[in-house]
Formats: sequence, structure tokens, C-alpha cells
Amino acid sequence: MMYWRIRKYGVAEMFQQYGLHLAVLISVLLNIFLIATRPGPNKGVSTEVKTDFEQFGRRVTQHILDTSYINYQSATTSLMDPQSGELAPPVVNIMRKRGLLPNSKEELQASIKAFGDSKRVCAVNVQTVRVSDPDSQGLIPIDVTGVVAVHSAEESYPGPVPFHFRYRVGYRRGSTTPLVSDFSDLSH
Repeated sequence: MMYWRIRKYGVAEMFQQYGLHLAVLISVLLNIFLIATRPGPNKGVSTEVKTDFEQFGRRVTQHILDTSYINYQSATTSLMDPQSGELAPPVVNIMRKRGLLPNSKEELQASIKAFGDSKRVCAVNVQTVRVSDPDSQGLIPIDVTGVVAVHSAEESYPGPVPFHFRYRVGYRRGSTTPLVSDFSDLSH
């Protein structure tokens, strides 16, 4: 005849006998949770960063295209300032060669005077901003499209002109401030 021995276990005894099993089980479950919730390589840029870069793309586009006599100086300074500007120095040089930015302070002042004399105003309508995943160099491509219309008391301009700019944006060294590292005008 068999008889069953009933024994009462306390918490300390249970932990001593099954504690290692419990620790392994918790570790396995935690690892499964971490694997399931980690961002994969196909997820790319977070929503918050995308929103910040969309706003940055809009602002830079506005600064590049706004040639209104009221805003031109502050917009151009925001782009070109060596310490806090939105464009990296090589991009400033490229845009100067294309005639999109003034080559000197004298040229900036002459443009400000000419735009003021003609009461030039500009309307920039950014229609789409698309932030892509980082490229192989860690830069985030931003495509901005829309139209720009210019009106002046002295000159006649065609109707709204479409634009399509592509920026490759990184961060200013040692900070979280975005900086345009490459610029392409795809409007043509």
C-alpha cells in the first residue's frame, strides 16, 4: 500500500527550490518583450523626429524663397549665419554660385534696397513635405514641394511657380539642431 506524504512548503522553501526556474522564466519573457518592441531597421525615423524635420523643411524653404522686402534680410541671415544658420557652409557656397544667396554683405544690402524700392512681396505655399528614412551617411532626406508667387510694383512676374527641393539634413556638431548638409533643386 502506498501512502502519500503531504508536506507544507513555505515561501522561503518554494523560492529555494524553484527560484532559479522563476528567474529564467522572467528573463526569457523579458527578452521576448524587448525583441517584439524594439524598433526595426525598417521603422526608421520616429514620429517626433519626423514632425521636427517637417517643420524644419518648411522653415528652410520659406527662408530660401521669401524675397519680400520685409523678410529678406532676416530670412537670408537665418540661412547663412556661420554659428546658428540652417545651411552648412558648403551648401551656402553652392547656393551662392546658383544665385540663390548673396555673395557679400554689399550684395545683400543692394538686394534689400532693390526689393524695398519695388515693394516686392512673396507668397510661398508649401504643399507637401516628405521626410524619408536616413541614408547610408545618416542624413535624413526631406522633399519639399509647393508654389511661390512674387509680386512687385515695378516688375511683372509669371503666376505661381512650382518648386521641388530636396534637402539632406543632419545635426549641427555637438547639438540637436538640424543642419542642411546637401541641397538639390529638382524643380525643372
